[in-house]
Amino acid sequence: MTDRPVWPVVWEGPGRAGPGLLSALGVTELLETCVLGCRRRVVLAAVGAGGKTTLLRAVGQECAVLGLSAVLTTTTRLWLERGAALDVEEALARRDEPGLLVAGQPCGDGKISAFPGDGIDRLRSAFDVVLVEADGARGLPFKVPAAHEPVVPPAVDLLLVVASVDALCRPLEQVCFRSERAREILGIGSGVGADLDAGAVAMLLQQGYLDPARRWGWAGQVSVVLTHVDGGVFDEDIRALIGLLDGHQVICVGVDPSRQVACCRGENGTGREDRLPIPPAWQGDR
Repeated sequence: MTDRPVWPVVWEGPGRAGPGLLSALGVTELLETCVLGCRRRVVLAAVGAGGKTTLLRAVGQECAVLGLSAVLTTTTRLWLERGAALDVEEALARRDEPGLLVAGQPCGDGKISAFPGDGIDRLRSAFDVVLVEADGARGLPFKVPAAHEPVVPPAVDLLLVVASVDALCRPLEQVCFRSERAREILGIGSGVGADLDAGAVAMLLQQGYLDPARRWGWAGQVSVVLTHVDGGVFDEDIRALIGLLDGHQVICVGVDPSRQVACCRGENGTGREDRLPIPPAWQGDR
């Protein structure tokens, strides 16, 4: 078994994380990889449910703090927000603006959708970091994808498979988007009550996202991100889930009101718990 470092990560506000998130996710390592002496441009995609947008926004804002140009876009749909770039040309023209830029094509209902054609490739050619929300879950904490999902663009360096631990031990229909597909995988009939225990969640993540990623010929990194592990508390169900995701890197993030949080990286079924105080320099708005 291989121990992984414990990284202090805390949500300081909506979509904003304290230092440590980029290292925990492995983004720092990707950014430090140079190609012919030039800093590598990185594309991250998030799939699953339970905090994709919050996670990507936090990554993007942390990159912006480091002086990197970062853009958040989608291959599905995102809520339209004030200041978003509504076509590729506008996004490219605004590359040097401070902060995280949100970009997408208006599609009605107060949302933006994917840019057509080579839009993401053009963003990658200009921005240091491109963040792609590549799946939709209608606000539920867990998802099992349909056959046509997720919509992951080519040439992604890091795929984040997101799931909220809030779904653990709760009724399938209440917490899972595409619950009928989940029942198929689990072999549970439509009239039978079912809760999402650790074994079910691990099987659904494996067959819904992790195995298909390899069948796609995926060459980039794949990590599972478990959200809402609040207070750095790893109860028996969360520990069991991490153990069942054998051979996969697992990152756990969550809020701690006391300003202490554990973000655990583990692989080969390894999970470590720790609680690290946030140094004074890390506290407050950034």
